[in-house]
Amino acid sequence: MLHVIWALLTNPVVICLTFFILWILTIQKKKRVEYHLAGRLANQHTINNLLVNSVSITDTESQTSYLKFVAKFVKYGFTNQDKSTISLALEIEQIVELIKAHEISNECKIYYEIGISPEDMNLPIIPFSIITIVENALCYGDLDNPERELKLSLNLLENSLFSITFSGYKMPDKINLLKPQKGHGLFILKQRLKFMHYDKNTSNLAENNYISLSPDGMSLIMVLPQ
Repeated sequence: MLHVIWALLTNPVVICLTFFILWILTIQKKKRVEYHLAGRLANQHTINNLLVNSVSITDTESQTSYLKFVAKFVKYGFTNQDKSTISLALEIEQIVELIKAHEISNECKIYYEIGISPEDMNLPIIPFSIITIVENALCYGDLDNPERELKLSLNLLENSLFSITFSGYKMPDKINLLKPQKGHGLFILKQRLKFMHYDKNTSNLAENNYISLSPDGMSLIMVLPQ
């Protein structure tokens, strides 16, 4: 019996198959670790920006209100940063609060519209995926201009996939999606989406087009990994 087991264990085919399986498992584990590290980086990136913005607030009452939001956001971030998905409702709730905080720290009015029906708010999304894009919109979108309005809409695609379209403002150059650099939140998001689409077996999405900018940079489409 031992002789048979030893023969199987030393069989070249069995050895190759074993190493191949271990290699696949190692790659998957590495991708998951990278995914969660990217989530933590996205969380920390937003917290850092919030703390930097707090310095510009001179009014004591406004600063207190702003820091209360930051404290709530920190709790939200550390509660959800390691989760694969959360409900769309949770992220939208933080988006509304983030916009209010931006209005306080910059003493301006932000124009925005969220066109997502209540029944769709339970859709699973990657934590900080919407926050990352809205942060870019707040930084680069000139949203305190009444002619520029951040619009969020949800659309049903083929293969039961959904996409969120962000439109009405100017996005950073497309190069931000291709490689990490200063303001590399979109690059981090693309890498996380890439992993989640692969993990959810939607890697056959046309040209892996899970995040894309319009030619004029006035809209960005993100496909949710269902």
